[in-house]
Amino acid sequence: MKVGSSSDIVSNYNNENVKKNSNCFKLIIMLLIIILIIIGLLLIFSIIIISSVNKQNKESKENNNLNNFANLNNEIKFQNKKGDNSSLFNENEISENFTCNEENKNCKLYDNNNKYNKCLLCQPNYKLFRGRCIINYSIKALYYSDYQNENVKLIYRLPSEIIEMTVDNTKVKPSTSYIFPSIGYHTVYFLFDLSKTNSLSHMFYSVDKLSEISFTPLFNSENITDISFMFCFCKSLKYIDLHNFNTINTVNMNYTFHSCESLVSLNLTMLNTQNVRYMSAFLAYCHSLKSIDLYNFNTDKVEDMGAMFAHDISLKSLNLNSFNTSNVRNMWATFYNLSSIHYLDLSNFNTEKVTNVTWMFAHDINLNYLDISSFRLNMNYPQLIASWKSPGIIRVHSSVLYKIRSQIPSNWHIIQS
Repeated sequence: MKVGSSSDIVSNYNNENVKKNSNCFKLIIMLLIIILIIIGLLLIFSIIIISSVNKQNKESKENNNLNNFANLNNEIKFQNKKGDNSSLFNENEISENFTCNEENKNCKLYDNNNKYNKCLLCQPNYKLFRGRCIINYSIKALYYSDYQNENVKLIYRLPSEIIEMTVDNTKVKPSTSYIFPSIGYHTVYFLFDLSKTNSLSHMFYSVDKLSEISFTPLFNSENITDISFMFCFCKSLKYIDLHNFNTINTVNMNYTFHSCESLVSLNLTMLNTQNVRYMSAFLAYCHSLKSIDLYNFNTDKVEDMGAMFAHDISLKSLNLNSFNTSNVRNMWATFYNLSSIHYLDLSNFNTEKVTNVTWMFAHDINLNYLDISSFRLNMNYPQLIASWKSPGIIRVHSSVLYKIRSQIPSNWHIIQS
């Protein structure tokens, strides 16, 4: 057996150590490279996150700056409570070059060059309609619940199918009534399909918890011919916006606002009444009503005005200059018991077709001036005037005077024409 020298053994040992050290060095280099790669990826990822956060903050700042541009950050509020003529949905507030995403929440506004300009927030109940972001429902109504878990009547009679209903921003199963879990005011949105009906008669009849109501442009009532008793006995109704209520084909308005005892003012200038024939008790028993805007109110085809304003005991004045009464046949108790009225000028009234004027001015106890100089009737005037207490002046044609002279109080001065 051959035995190697000691120098050979040492040499072999050193060679093995060199190889081991070389392998360790390579492993360390690979680990360093991997660590550098991971650090690089983390830096890139951090830069992306920071950039995204900055972009969101910038967009959020732009949204906040838009609060004065459009009042859509909260629910649209009633703008007509002070009696002005502004619409609930102001077309001037929002540009027509306006698009929304599918969820109707993040709506972006573009300039004429289709370049991104501003961004505004639309509430969940809104949608794009003719270039505007509006409530995505036909009707917005406010109801007051007196008790917890109270079952409140929302609608008396369905005019058609309720497609969708939302209570306090929560979609619920469409129903004519709803159990409110808490005391206080609750907002209810209705989406109706009115394509298969021509009548809204008794729709909110005797819904005594209804406090406020407005109609959106999606309330398509163009084909409606009958709104009789629609708000009759809505005794808590304090405010109503009729700007988007289309009555161009409506014929019957009998008892529409009868006994709306909490209404203080009512703007009817936006109602198209060119085809209406029946207005009996239209605004009767509105005990709190102090003013009515009837500017341009069209009565060309109206045949029945019986008790039209009867028992409106708080009404201070009536401007009826726009009234054309050439086709009216019934004026029974039209102005009965207007106990706060002092002045009535009906010198433009045409009464040639009228057959009933009984109690027309009865119990107008504070009336001081009445002009009926245009009245012409080939009939008797039984109890046209009754229970007048204040002194005043009456203008009347001679052909009528001899029939009603006995009814005129002695403290009234007669001006004959």
